[in-house]
Amino acid sequence: MAARNQPETMFLILVVPLIIEMDREAHYNVLELQQASFLGTLTVAAPQK
Repeated sequence: MAARNQPETMFLILVVPLIIEMDREAHYNVLELQQASFLGTLTVAAPQK
């Protein structure tokens, strides 16, 4: 019975942290794009005043 649970354990140990890291990276990229967009609009709007 222990051998039957081994693939699930390997999945939890190897794949779940990878999925979490990919999710964090995706959130970081979205935040970075939002900040760049926000800063870009400020720098474009400033010379127009």
